[in-house]
Amino acid sequence: MALKDENSGKSPSPSRTGETFIVKVDHCEHETWQGRVTWAEENKSEHFRSTLELIKLMDGAIKSRRVSRQDEDKDIKGTV
Repeated sequence: MALKDENSGKSPSPSRTGETFIVKVDHCEHETWQGRVTWAEENKSEHFRSTLELIKLMDGAIKSRRVSRQDEDKDIKGTV
């Protein structure tokens, strides 16, 4: 069964990812957050020391996931 976008009813575009992050902010120090982020799909966690670091961790996870999906698509197309 194909996934559908809840708003448009269309299948999501290949460039969109469905990443889920669980963010636990332990405390705020020096006007920024510190805590832990968990990638729900991979069950991987990492500490962050600033909001900027949190955003970079999330961005890196999304980019690496997109690259691995593109590699999988190339492998599938190569076998057909």
